[in-house]
Amino acid sequence: MTNLPPTSPPTAAAPASTLDYSYATNRGRPGMLTAIGVISIIVACLTGLGSLMGVFSSLGYIMMSRMPASTFTTTTAATPMTTATRPTGVTLQTYSSWSVASGPGATTTTSTTMPATTAPAFTGNPFGGISPTAAMLSMLAAVLSVGIAIYLLVAGIQVMRDSPSGATLHKWYVMLKIPLVVFAAAVGLWLSTSMVSGMMASMPPGSAGANAGFQFGFMLAGALVPAFIGLAWPTALIFLLRSKSVRGYYNTVRA
Repeated sequence: MTNLPPTSPPTAAAPASTLDYSYATNRGRPGMLTAIGVISIIVACLTGLGSLMGVFSSLGYIMMSRMPASTFTTTTAATPMTTATRPTGVTLQTYSSWSVASGPGATTTTSTTMPATTAPAFTGNPFGGISPTAAMLSMLAAVLSVGIAIYLLVAGIQVMRDSPSGATLHKWYVMLKIPLVVFAAAVGLWLSTSMVSGMMASMPPGSAGANAGFQFGFMLAGALVPAFIGLAWPTALIFLLRSKSVRGYYNTVRA
């Protein structure tokens, strides 16, 4: 018989490592990052609805800006008047610039000028002074705001999925949202100024001057208050994304 070479015992195969398809669910997402994701989703839904309403409002402003502007005019009307002094039994009726005396002993005819009575007359549309350019820019700002809201919604979802892109998406949101808020505030102030100017043009001369300061303050508040609200979350994200826990978490995920 042929001697066969000794065979070595079979070696066990090295265990294969399983692929981890999750991003970082086992790495312990910090509570601050969870709060960022939840708040981003809520803010995105609220600002998206508000911006969608702004689109329809801007559409109404565009339609009103195409209507004729309002003007204020006065009309004069003449009415008969009776003189206070007259001879006994004499009646003097005055119409515009002429008068007739009638009755016993009436020998004098006088010519007088009666005071004119004025009545206001309005023509056109009190919102016709709206600037068409401001209305179009307001529409643009509202549409861009809807797009940024959708972008923030995606960023918040990525954070909740523990995706490494969550922080990057939020950083881009901050860089896009802040200039958009400033642009929208400037356009809103321009739109309000043109609208109030058109309304004042429809008022009698001299009656709008007393409320000029109040109107300016109202317009300024109407532009600045939404701007401060819109800047609240992107400003907060600047500090939250730079926190130690958030930066440490994403450094671990990327590693």
